[in-house]
Amino acid sequence: MGTWWLWSGFLVIVLGILWIDLKFVGGGHSHKVSIKEAGIWTLVWISVAMLFNLGVWFYLKQTAGLEVANQQGLEFLTAYLIEKALAVD
Repeated sequence: MGTWWLWSGFLVIVLGILWIDLKFVGGGHSHKVSIKEAGIWTLVWISVAMLFNLGVWFYLKQTAGLEVANQQGLEFLTAYLIEKALAVD
């Protein structure tokens, strides 16, 4: 799982997320974040992570088989949920 276009796509996704975060979410502007705004942005970032997981799953299904895709997808989801749970404060 190391083709140049996969890493390029990953880099584009990360830079896009960073741009959105800096441009629309914070960007150095101080403002009071409402519960509604925090909830919406949380759903946006969770959706991005799940779409990324789905993309990796489809790629692995085509290249390595269904069993590997299911295993790696589950590992990503588990790690993401643990990280999300630890980040809640």
